[in-house]
Parts: sequence; structure tokens; C-alpha cells
Amino acid sequence: MHERIGIFGGAFDPPHAAHVMVAGYALCCAGIDRLLVIPCAQHPFDKQMSPFDIRLKMAKSAFSIYKDLVEVNPIEGKLPPPSYTVRTLEALKGRYPEADFVLIMGSDNARRLDKWKEPERIRELARIFVVQRASNGIVSFPPISSTLIRNMIRRGDDVSTLIPEGVLRIIQDKGLYRGKT
Repeated sequence: MHERIGIFGGAFDPPHAAHVMVAGYALCCAGIDRLLVIPCAQHPFDKQMSPFDIRLKMAKSAFSIYKDLVEVNPIEGKLPPPSYTVRTLEALKGRYPEADFVLIMGSDNARRLDKWKEPERIRELARIFVVQRASNGIVSFPPISSTLIRNMIRRGDDVSTLIPEGVLRIIQDKGLYRGKT
């Protein structure tokens, strides 16, 4: 039997409690043996993000509770920009040729998958596991987003109950999200 590896990509700018919960849900219900969390190196739509190395560090802190079941993987930082899921999956297939991949994605992204680069190739490379982002599904997660957290920090609001403690320390140490977008 081949190893089943979940792939959970995103900006993770910053990673928050719902991201961590999705990882646990995927480990429990997506039929995977382990999960690779893959921060986006350069967004294909030029979305402005914090530096890649800082987002990697925050993700490693956020997902550390899962020990060996979750690995934060820097592969997109080694691939040519911009970051496309199809390129990432092809590179991972080269590294793990015997693995079966399961792409973990929010319901909002699943609805837009046909607009992504080479959606049919993505479907060939990975089974899609959809996580409901809104409370209208069977599973729902807190209505937390990285955008919400960045905006709250800019306003000086307390975000300590929305993100892992280690991520909060990195944000404070680096002075992230204090200025304008």
C-alpha cells in the first residue's frame, strides 16, 4: 500500500487556529498517513505576503503540536515563481513517486479550481479533499482568516485567542502587520 500524503497549501500569513484545526481534521478524516503544510512562496496573483522565511517559521510553530504527522515543507521556495499548485504537486511526485496525494482545500477554492493553472492535471496528481469554510456545511471551522488577523493587529486588537502562542511571539518579535497593507 502506498503512503497517502495530504497537501495543505496556503499563504499562512499568519497561520491561525482554523488552519491548525483543518490539519487535525484532515489527519482524522481525509484518509492520509501524514500531512505536508506548504506555504506559498510567491502568490500567482501577486498577493502581498510577509517574507517567506518568516511565514515558514510561523507555520512550523503553529503546526508543531502534530509532531511527526505534519511537516512544514519549504518546497515552493525552491521552485520557479510564481507558485502554482500543479508545479508543486509535480515536484512532490518527483520526490515521493510511490505516494498517493490528497490535496486539502477550502470549499471556496474548490469552487474556483477550474480557474487554476492546469486543473485537470491537479486532479490527476491528487485526490481533492474539500473542507467547508462556512458554517453551512457538515463541518465548520471558526470564521477566522489571516486577513482578519492582520487587520486586527493593525488596529491593536488582541488576537491571542485566534493564533497559536508561538506564532504570536514571532509576529510581535518581527513587528509584523503593524503598518498599512
